[in-house]
Amino acid sequence: MIPRKTIVGLAKILSELPKAIAKPLKTAVIAVFAAALLLMSLPIEASPVGTGSSGMGTLDFSGLTLQCELEAGAVFTSLIPGPRANWHLSLLGDCVWQVNPAVTIVGRGYVIGSLPCLSPDPGYTMEFAAPTGANTKNMSTLTNAQTHDKGYVELSLDRLFLQYESGRARAIIGKQAVNWGLAAVFRPTDLITPRDPGASGEGRPGKVLASLFWRTSPLTGVEVVLGEDLYAGRAEFRIGRTNLGILGLTQRGGPADNRNPAGSRSGGAADSDNSTRLGNGTSITNLTTSSVENALGLDFQGGLKGFYGEICHRWQDTGAQGSDMAHSDTSRGMSTTSGAIGWKTMLRGGNFVFAEYCRNHVHLGNISAVTQLAAAGITYQYDEFTTLGLVGATDPTDGNWIATGTLTSLLTENLDLNCGLSITQGPYAQAQVMLKWYL
Repeated sequence: MIPRKTIVGLAKILSELPKAIAKPLKTAVIAVFAAALLLMSLPIEASPVGTGSSGMGTLDFSGLTLQCELEAGAVFTSLIPGPRANWHLSLLGDCVWQVNPAVTIVGRGYVIGSLPCLSPDPGYTMEFAAPTGANTKNMSTLTNAQTHDKGYVELSLDRLFLQYESGRARAIIGKQAVNWGLAAVFRPTDLITPRDPGASGEGRPGKVLASLFWRTSPLTGVEVVLGEDLYAGRAEFRIGRTNLGILGLTQRGGPADNRNPAGSRSGGAADSDNSTRLGNGTSITNLTTSSVENALGLDFQGGLKGFYGEICHRWQDTGAQGSDMAHSDTSRGMSTTSGAIGWKTMLRGGNFVFAEYCRNHVHLGNISAVTQLAAAGITYQYDEFTTLGLVGATDPTDGNWIATGTLTSLLTENLDLNCGLSITQGPYAQAQVMLKWYL
């Protein structure tokens, strides 16, 4: 007779075996697929018959193209010298290598340096956003005041992926960004690599993923995204003049870090531990969890006199534990319903105007909370080479606000100038100057 404990142990091992095999198997399949895709797309010419060649063919690199962009700039987190003044220098580089018309390899890296020469306060905490949207926090305490005084340098590879596009299909494998959501500021359906409204440029951190987009017809398409403990899909179609999108996501490990209920990442370049943060004043959202998060969303735009909108419902399969609540009923888990509606129109001369409203409803057991956000902006084209922008956002509940002005100018054929000035309640200010050079 086999002991009952042994039988139970074997059953447990067999039940956990598929989970243990799934992760390395998925990684191996993605790696093999990427290597095979690159190998098949290399520009190999067949060797002529009778030349004594091995018949393997020779590589022809005459058709390869390489495009590079270099962006350098400085961010001043305070315009007035004092304990909140800090300077951040950044260098961002993009490189696009087109192997052939169907295969492209893209890489992006950045270097960020902090020069806290105007920050004598050893107990000050500075948080800012990198040009790619990745949050960087410099914790300054009495124990590391010496490190804070010297500043620091951070290097990161934010993008590195292989893209294959042929006909109606597009496949991307590697560290990439997935752009979901269509609103200008608040994007509840931007779940995978959410955009940081406070960052310059694209403002999206990269994530190692495998994505496939298939254009099933001129008006419909399907996108599938796979990552470590992440499965997501989105279908788009058209009814009349309105474009609709339906999406779903399952992710282990709970919500993405630093993401507020509106889908954007909280914490812009002007944020600090005492600065204004729109939409994160409710402690119910500060959760630590290892459960499975699910999400369903819908977005629409077009043919509605300029109106567009998004809505997303997220919930957890298991309970979570609040980090700053003494007692909560977590047996039901946390669920969040976020919706955004906006209006936009194009004025004379190519000027653009928009307004948005976002509402978040968070449930945790018997506790619930509601937050509201609003934003408006205008883009004015001064001339053929210069564009001005102004965007303001506020939290009507507590009166927090932020205003940002931008200037984009084409200096030469290969050189762009991007400037920005943000002011938040306090008041705190941040200035940003970026130069982009197309090599």
